[in-house]
Amino acid sequence: MISDVRSGLARFAGALAGTGSGVAAILAVALVAAWVVRAFTGGFTEHWALVLETVAGAVTLVMVFVIQYATHRQARAILLKLDELIRIHSDARNDVIAVEDAPVVEQERIEQQVRRQATGSTTA
Repeated sequence: MISDVRSGLARFAGALAGTGSGVAAILAVALVAAWVVRAFTGGFTEHWALVLETVAGAVTLVMVFVIQYATHRQARAILLKLDELIRIHSDARNDVIAVEDAPVVEQERIEQQVRRQATGSTTA
């Protein structure tokens, strides 16, 4: 059940991936221009303002989740690629694989070790 929901949401977000294209931007500008023209020719009533605010709020909410999903997906792909590079390199430290899942204290400890190694210092 949960996997069905997740795959459905992934398909929905994938379908919205094109919203960052130039065509989508032109379409959005044209839609807003048509809305403004219609509002001024038909009278800009409270109803039009309410509809505009409602639609803008709904679209903003949906886009926040779409952007978060896309960013998470890209970051995850980059981390997987980096983990693979670390894994195959003989001189790499395997303890940094998946360090993004480690507690912040552990991340800071590893960061200090890497900085010491970079400067050639061996003292704590």
